[in-house]
Amino acid sequence: MSVNHPESFNDRRAHENVSTKHPHLYVVKDRGEISDWTDEVAHWFDPINFYVYLWQPVRWRNHFLTKHSFFKTAFQLPHFNTLWDNICKGSFAYNTFLFRKPAFSKNYNNTFLADLTCLALLFGDEFIDGVCSEISKEKVRQLLKENGNTFYLSVNDHIDHPQLEYSFDLYKLLPESVWKLKNEKYSIDYNEFYQLLRSLLDLMNGRLKKMDRAIAKKAADKIKEACDLCFDTFIHDVKDTPVQLYYRGMIPPTEWHEKKNRSIQMRLLELRCVLLDKPIDLFEKKFNGWLDIISTMQVYDDMQDCRGDEQFQDNLLLAFASGNFPEEMEWFHQNKKQTVDDEQWRIEVSLNMPRSVYLCTKFTKDRMVQNMSWVQKKICNYLWKNNWFKPKHVLQTTIRFEEVLEKTFPVFTLTKSETEWRSYALEICFHDKQLKKQVLSKAGFLEKYFLFFNFLHMSSFEKTELAQRVIRPHANDE
Repeated sequence: MSVNHPESFNDRRAHENVSTKHPHLYVVKDRGEISDWTDEVAHWFDPINFYVYLWQPVRWRNHFLTKHSFFKTAFQLPHFNTLWDNICKGSFAYNTFLFRKPAFSKNYNNTFLADLTCLALLFGDEFIDGVCSEISKEKVRQLLKENGNTFYLSVNDHIDHPQLEYSFDLYKLLPESVWKLKNEKYSIDYNEFYQLLRSLLDLMNGRLKKMDRAIAKKAADKIKEACDLCFDTFIHDVKDTPVQLYYRGMIPPTEWHEKKNRSIQMRLLELRCVLLDKPIDLFEKKFNGWLDIISTMQVYDDMQDCRGDEQFQDNLLLAFASGNFPEEMEWFHQNKKQTVDDEQWRIEVSLNMPRSVYLCTKFTKDRMVQNMSWVQKKICNYLWKNNWFKPKHVLQTTIRFEEVLEKTFPVFTLTKSETEWRSYALEICFHDKQLKKQVLSKAGFLEKYFLFFNFLHMSSFEKTELAQRVIRPHANDE
């Protein structure tokens, strides 16, 4: 339930409908959902939610399924374990809450192939982007021009099973020097990276061999569709100018952002239907909320990767900044080459590009409130808290909450809402362990619960009340 509350502060222009400086941005007073404990308890006792407790047994099942040379090497790489863990959690959620398929039921193990496909897309995307950055867009365009459709996945029908194949030899197409270079994210050279991808393809073909031929053929076709669509997005990135380099004050640029992932994720959900031997048309109408989760994941991915994306591919954060807030874009250009880790970068971006980051989180909150079920909101909050709002160590410099408010004041000038501004400032506190600890010390038991489970879409009004307690610790005694 989305609610508007009376202002608890002096919102001088709260009754205006539209921002005068940015006429396409509507003024808002309060976003999110008011916390309802009785509704929360009712949902927790929905029988389907008790399947959550099967997650740990499923993890043990995955442990045995990953006894393969590919995983033996890949698990040694930085960032890979987190990537695979997120894929497995997503798989469990799809199987349990979308398809209502209990763990260890018939055909459940088939969906391991869908997990491998998702991994191939994400792992392969990092390889392709890395190679492209090493040899330049111009050379990649020339490769695409000369080799045409040979880069697309093909499905060959063998006598007893279909097989996924690529018809090119990348060693003959790329300069020898490229293979010795290291990928920054996974800390392996591109030769080893390429061998891992080929090993992953072999593993996927091995899973197809173990399936009923009819299911395997349909699954292989869906895998081809997903991989081809993913490659199409790469071609778009290579051939077209990134939106942030020309975007100037149009409607907030989310339409292309949606198209970037939804079509691929739709094929992956259809693949899961095939592997579970369920009719696709029975579930199509239920896909939207799950596709929205993927869209919101791309949002925090864009914010995290904005430094690498600027000249290469579309980026939502930079599109918002370049189209509306030139001073934030100027800060980005001056600081994008800082040698800071991901955790430090998140809080730096949130403090120094506050309006652009606010619009990114607003996009996510709107999707959550409008389109997602209770379970989907919980999953979305979990993903954001563990990927965007989770510092792993102490930041380089200490910061006080009053400083956060001062740095994020532009959010007030954008929204004309004090609750939106202070709510955004409170969210930034969760990038810093000390500030997070300070906030939670002022929260009651129920507030802590909702901050943990409903963090992102919790009502701005409730967050603002908590922010007031942090600013004036003795306000409740007055």
